Amino acid sequence: MSIKVFVTWVVVVTSTLISPSSQSCITQWFDHDDPSDEKGDSELLADLLNVYPGQICPNPIDIDVEPVSGIPSNETFIFISEVRYNSTIGFECINSNQRGVCDDYKVRFTCPEEWCSTCRTPWFDQGNPSIIGDSETLSSIMLTYPLQVCAQPIAIEVATTSGIPVLPDARFPIYDPTQGFTCVNPPLIGWWWWKWWCKDYKVRFTCPRSFCKPKCVTRWYDSDDPDTNGGDFEFLSTILNKYPGEICPNPIAIEAQTVSGDPVYQTGNNIQLHISAFGFSCTHVKPGFCADYKVRFTCPDEWCSTCRTTWFDQDDPDQEGDWETLSSILLKYPLQVCVQPIAIEVATTSGIPVLPNGHFPIYDPAQGFACVNQPLGGWWWWSWWCKDYKVRFTCPRSFCQPKCVTRWFDFDDPTKGGDFELLTTLHQNYPGEICPNPIGIQAQTISGQPVYQTGNYIQLSISASGFSCKHLKPFCADYKVRFTCPDEWCSKCRTPWLDRDDPGGVGDNETLSLLLIRYPLQVCPKPIAIEVTTISGTPALPPGNIFVVYDPLQGFECKNGACQDYRVRFTCPLSFCNTTCVSRWFDSDDPKTNGSDSELLSKLLSLYPGEICANPIGIEAQTISGQAAYITGDIFQVYNPVSGFACVNAGQAGGGVCDDYKVRFSCPETFCSICRTSWFDRDDPDNPGDREMWKEIQTSPYVCTSHVTYLPIAIEVVTTVSGSPALMTGNLFQEFDPLEGFECVNDQQGGGVCQDYKVRYTCPKSFCEMVFQTNLTFEVINGRN
Repeated sequence: MSIKVFVTWVVVVTSTLISPSSQSCITQWFDHDDPSDEKGDSELLADLLNVYPGQICPNPIDIDVEPVSGIPSNETFIFISEVRYNSTIGFECINSNQRGVCDDYKVRFTCPEEWCSTCRTPWFDQGNPSIIGDSETLSSIMLTYPLQVCAQPIAIEVATTSGIPVLPDARFPIYDPTQGFTCVNPPLIGWWWWKWWCKDYKVRFTCPRSFCKPKCVTRWYDSDDPDTNGGDFEFLSTILNKYPGEICPNPIAIEAQTVSGDPVYQTGNNIQLHISAFGFSCTHVKPGFCADYKVRFTCPDEWCSTCRTTWFDQDDPDQEGDWETLSSILLKYPLQVCVQPIAIEVATTSGIPVLPNGHFPIYDPAQGFACVNQPLGGWWWWSWWCKDYKVRFTCPRSFCQPKCVTRWFDFDDPTKGGDFELLTTLHQNYPGEICPNPIGIQAQTISGQPVYQTGNYIQLSISASGFSCKHLKPFCADYKVRFTCPDEWCSKCRTPWLDRDDPGGVGDNETLSLLLIRYPLQVCPKPIAIEVTTISGTPALPPGNIFVVYDPLQGFECKNGACQDYRVRFTCPLSFCNTTCVSRWFDSDDPKTNGSDSELLSKLLSLYPGEICANPIGIEAQTISGQAAYITGDIFQVYNPVSGFACVNAGQAGGGVCDDYKVRFSCPETFCSICRTSWFDRDDPDNPGDREMWKEIQTSPYVCTSHVTYLPIAIEVVTTVSGSPALMTGNLFQEFDPLEGFECVNDQQGGGVCQDYKVRYTCPKSFCEMVFQTNLTFEVINGRN
C-alpha cells in the first residue's frame, strides 16, 4: 500500500504492503464522508462500494489517502489499529485517537488486472514530451480520439511508450481517470536532473461496463453560435432541453467537430477547448475567435434499446464499399424504420461493433452509414477494405407505441421532370387525411411494384418530407405513397378493436365491407388509417407476403400459410366522432312481393321526409325480428350509407329468398342539431347497468311529446366523463333507439361493466316551430338549460 508522509504529520501503518502488478489501474479520488466533531472522517470501502457502485473494485490491492485540501494538518495523528488504513477495509480517522480533530480526507484505490480489463480502452499517446513535460489529459484524448474513450472513466493506467508501468509520484500533478495524466519536468539543477526528466508516456482507461456493451451514436447537434456569448458552448443540459427525447441523459462518450466537419485538433482553437460528459466549450481568446462547433454522443444500451429497429443489411461490399443509407433502407424495408431516427449502431455482419472513423463518410442516424474503400496502394490496402456491415436505428418512442397506416396517395404524375409525392403537397390536397408528423413512409408504383425493383432506384429520395423520383434514363415510374402516424393522431377518432374472422383454411379476413356489416355504426365508411395486431396485441405491419390487403379503405386480409388471428381498428375522420345521432328503424319493402328487399336511401328520403339525413355516415341492417344481418347468410347487393341497403332474391345462393330487413342510419351534427333537447343522465351504471329509457325521460317538459307528430327522430348517446360516442366504447347495448331510449346491461359486457352514459334526442323540426309559435318557454331545446 502507499504511505503518504508529510513533514508536519506522521502516519503509523502496521499492515502488509502489497506491490501492484504491472496491469493494475488506479481509481479516481473519493470523498464520501465529512469529519464531525463527535467521530472523525470515515472513507470505508464497504460504504464507498454502495455509494459508487461499479466505480471501485471489490478487492483493491492498494489505497492512497490525502487531505481534500492537499495541505496536511499541523497535528500528528496515530492510528491504533491497521484496520483503520487498509486497502481491504478503507480509511478511518477517529478524533478520539488524535491530538486534534481529523482533517477531511479523500481516498483512491489500486485495482487488480481482472477488474481493470472488464472494459478497457486502447493505449493513447496524444502528447509528446517537451521542455515542460508530457500531457495526456482526458480532454485532449477525447478531442483527438473521439468516441474511443468514455466521458467518465473509472480507472487509469500509465506507462512509458516502451511499456514500463508508472505509478503516481510528485512529478505527476495529474494522475486521475477523470482528468488523465501529466508529467512536469523538474528545474534544470544538478547533474541528476535528467534522471527525472519526463519520458514519453501513454495512458489507457477502464470505463464503466456500459461503455463496452452495445451502444448507439446520436446525430450531430449545433445549439450555439460562437459570436454571441464569448465562445461556442454545446452543453449537454442545453441540448437536452432543446431536443427533448433525442439524447440520453447520461452519454458515455462525446465527439466534437466544426460544423464543416473538421476535426477539433486541426482548428487552431485547441488550447481554448474543453470537452467532458457535460458537453463541449470553446472560449474566445486571442488570437482569433472560436470556430462554430457541433457535437454528438454515444448512449448506453438501455437507452438505445427503448425503441430500436431490427438490423438491416441491404447492401453488399463491392469495389466502391458498403452503403447502408437510411434512404435506401426506407425504400427496401418500408415502415420498418422511422423516418427520423435519433441514433444509429453499426456492426459487421459477424457482430463486431464499429465506431466512426475516417473510412466512414456517413455515420449518422439521419443519413445512415457508408464505408468507402481506400485506393489500392501499398501491401496493406486490404486491411482497410470495407467489410459487410449491418445497421440498426434507435427511433423516437412514438415509433414503438401504437401507430396507424394511412391509405395510398398518388397526387403527382411523372410528366414534369419526375414524380413528386411530397408531404406538403399531400397535406394541402388531402386535408385531415395524413398526420402532420409521419413516423414512417412507404412508396410503390401504382401497380404495386416495390421501389427497389423499378430501375429508378438511383434517382429516388425518400424521407420525412415525402418521396421523389427525378427523371434520368429510364424515366420515373408513377408512384404512390402511404405513411405511418403516431398514436396521438390515430387516437383522435378511433374505433374499438374489431375481430370478425378466425384464421381458418383461407386465412384471416377483416375487410372493411364485412366489418361494416358485422359492426354496424361502429366503423366509418371511409376510414383514413388502419391498425392491425394479433389478438394478443403484437403489431402486424406491412409489407408482408401474406398480407394481401392492408388499407383503411379496404381493411385487412391475410392469406393462409402463416396467418395468426388478427384484429383491426380504424382511424376515422373527426366528423365521425363529433356529435352523431342514430335514427329509428325503417322498413319500406317486402322481399316476398317484389323479388328483393330494397331499403335504398333515395326511396326512404321521399317516404319519410325530414326523418333521415340526406348524407348518412353509417348504416345498420337487421331482420324485422331483430336478427343481425351478418348472421342470416344472405348476400347483400347494396350495403352502405350513401346508397342504403338491398338484398335481391335472384342473387342468393341455392335459389334462396332474402329475409325482410329494416335499416337505420347515423347522421352528422348538422342534422342532429336542427331541433335538439338537452342531455339527460338519470341513471348510474350500477346493477343491472345504465338505463336512460324514453318513457322515463319524456315526462320532462318540452321533450318531444308522445304525440305521433312529434316523436323523436334520432338519439345521441355519449359517456358522461369524456363525452366519447357510445358506439366507440366497445360496450354492447340492449337498447339504442329514439323511440325506446337507451340501455346498457352489465351482464352483457363479457366480464366488463357499462360506462356511465347520457342521452339527448333530435326532435322533428316541426316540434321546434310549434314551440316557437306558441311562445312557450322552451329552455331545453338546442342544448340550453
